[in-house]
Amino acid sequence: MQNSIQRISSNWTLGLKVFLPTFWFVFYGAIVLAFFVAPNGQLQVFGQANLKIAMLIFYLSGSIVIYFTLIPLKRVEFDDHFLYVSNFFTTIRIPWHNIKHLRDRKLLFLHIGTFTFKSPTRFGKQVTFIESRSLIKEFHLRAEDLLRE
Repeated sequence: MQNSIQRISSNWTLGLKVFLPTFWFVFYGAIVLAFFVAPNGQLQVFGQANLKIAMLIFYLSGSIVIYFTLIPLKRVEFDDHFLYVSNFFTTIRIPWHNIKHLRDRKLLFLHIGTFTFKSPTRFGKQVTFIESRSLIKEFHLRAEDLLRE
């Protein structure tokens, strides 16, 4: 068996976890803020109360969705001894014997994986990640052997 570290999370993870939320909170938040602080006479669009409320509700609901779906995503790698989980600032390693199970599900065009652990880790009792379609098949084959050991 190999002992090199292999990534199983998708390359999309960085963009969806870091860049998309940053763009949403900063740029779209600035647009929504402009709707509320711009003088009413500046543009007729800024004076419409219904549009302001609709933009605020859209921003808040999008922020909630991003907070609960994209922010928790992690980068996941593995070798023969450990599962490596990173939030792009901190990386932890989790021994194979602490892994309870892996659940796969499909969400639109993404494949979402969730590791559940027997005991809590620094990132909690579960870790969610976007699976790389090409790398996850090999992982499942190796994981069966590694979890049996």
